[in-house]
Amino acid sequence: MEKRSIITTVLTVILLLLISLLFYHLSNKKSDVSLNIDYPVFHDNRDIVIKKYLKEINKKDITDIKYDLGKSNDVTTILFKLYNGENLKKVETLILNKKKKASLAEIFNIDKLKTIIENNGNEISKETIENSQIDILFNDKTTNIYISNAETIDSFEIVNNKLEEASLIKLNLDETYHEEHTIETGAKLVAFTFDDGPSKYTLDIINILEEYNASATFFEVGYNIKARPEVVKEVSDRGFEIANHTTDHSKLTKLSGDKYLEKITENNALFKEITGKDMPYLRPPYGSYNTKIKENAGVPIVTWSLDTRDWESRDKDKIKEMVLENIQEGDIILFHDLYESTKDAVKELMPILKEQGYQAVSVGELFVNKGITLEAGASYRSAR
Repeated sequence: MEKRSIITTVLTVILLLLISLLFYHLSNKKSDVSLNIDYPVFHDNRDIVIKKYLKEINKKDITDIKYDLGKSNDVTTILFKLYNGENLKKVETLILNKKKKASLAEIFNIDKLKTIIENNGNEISKETIENSQIDILFNDKTTNIYISNAETIDSFEIVNNKLEEASLIKLNLDETYHEEHTIETGAKLVAFTFDDGPSKYTLDIINILEEYNASATFFEVGYNIKARPEVVKEVSDRGFEIANHTTDHSKLTKLSGDKYLEKITENNALFKEITGKDMPYLRPPYGSYNTKIKENAGVPIVTWSLDTRDWESRDKDKIKEMVLENIQEGDIILFHDLYESTKDAVKELMPILKEQGYQAVSVGELFVNKGITLEAGASYRSAR
């Protein structure tokens, strides 16, 4: 009996060992195919670019991706280090300029690049630069430029930098990241408009809109333009329409003499100083205007046909309800980009409206696609 007990115990131990070995094998097998990815989060359009880039790079036999950040002036580089276990297999580097993937042509004038290389003792033709793949590293104040042909890579070190600390950026001269906004065939168009910004939520809102191939017009007020000129510039650079909401949100019909005109023209001048553009429309604060204002504003007046009253409720569910219960094709919808609740409502509205066949566009896009020409001296509240 005692002998049988010993045999049973031995068999049990052997069985446990076999189970342990099997578990160890499966664990190792799982780790071979799992992929841990670390990447920076900027809470702006760069996040879209980074995710797209990581999705497209070759990750075969890679178990871990880690990153380092570099910055020089307005250029940000992200060095992605691809590992298999503890072995560094390769390095991929993404270069971003003004929060989008940049082409080399955007960063360097080709002739300027040629001059930089020649001044460092390396003669190379403009044609070679134009017809070759360019590899470039920005890391603080150091810069390495590599000109790649089909068979060789020649290194032109602008500032000395250890190669093991460097990483190559593989970009063609015409490679540019741009999330193209298009009007969808058959979509029921409505204009999304946001008043009183820019604010700390404005860039979050345009990120959401871009995700759904949507656009909007931002009616910005002067004191917030002064507070966030970099946001104004980015919104404009990313293709969103910005229009006039006066310098200080005064009720124009209450102002004496030509004071109303100063509030309009000074805000336009401020915007033009930042972007080089003019504001195409006026939205008078509170939607309040008269014949004199309409005739002398110098641009079309655009109000709204659907007021979300987001300023009143500050409740994303009530904002959504107001839109979904009242929306019609051709509407100009009034939001304010001052509130987190509005940002949250827009995020939840976008997939619902898309499912219902709506597309949010700018005021300009709405009227162009409806065949209506906006004219100075006239006012518009919808495109119906």
